[in-house]
Amino acid sequence: MVAAASKSVFSLTPLQLTLWKSQQSAHSFDWLGAVHIFGYSGLPLNTARTTVDMYGILINKIQASIQHWSSSKLLSYAGTLQLLNTVVFGLENCWCANALLPKSVIKTINKLCKNFFWNIKTTDKRMVAKSWSSICSPPAEGGFGVKELLYWNKALISKCVKGDLLTATGSSLAARALLQSWCSGDKFSVTAVYNWFKPYIPIVPWHSGLSHKVVIPRHDIISSLACQQKLATVDNLI
Repeated sequence: MVAAASKSVFSLTPLQLTLWKSQQSAHSFDWLGAVHIFGYSGLPLNTARTTVDMYGILINKIQASIQHWSSSKLLSYAGTLQLLNTVVFGLENCWCANALLPKSVIKTINKLCKNFFWNIKTTDKRMVAKSWSSICSPPAEGGFGVKELLYWNKALISKCVKGDLLTATGSSLAARALLQSWCSGDKFSVTAVYNWFKPYIPIVPWHSGLSHKVVIPRHDIISSLACQQKLATVDNLI
């Protein structure tokens, strides 16, 4: 296997550069202490067991992006969702496809996304209209269609191990039937696995009135909040 040079990363912080020079002068180098220096396709390379600290790279990238976007006062709910569903989801997707994220990391990322969506500063402690789990529900269930990171992570990992599970000796018939139901020919449906992991929520009756193509996304979200009586008090009085 040959690594692609365009995807490989070798970067040093000022502190790591000082350590590198000092150890080079002593003709020795602590490779175990340098695991965070090397990366491939945006993921750190490590020969030891993955720790929570290693996911600081992902959290810092998401936090930096959110801080940059938060400086704009013109973002609507629809614009915020678009950024979460494209940029943030793209950052998460690469990591989720390669390892099960610790629950503490998922909780931190969800908190960052929730605060960004509701425009909550770090020091604020105000209540929000909808929980993050309900926002991650499909529009037909009253949510806004954001992928729930916990279940999406499990769905992507299932794709990596589905071949081994189907051929493993001793696999139960029920498990094999479930895995085969997630496959359409040779194609594995990650969305089907995600929907299986995600708890079912009844479809809301007013969804059909908001799902028309001519509805502006911003108006769609505000109307959805109004139907669930989740708008602010002043908005309800107008």
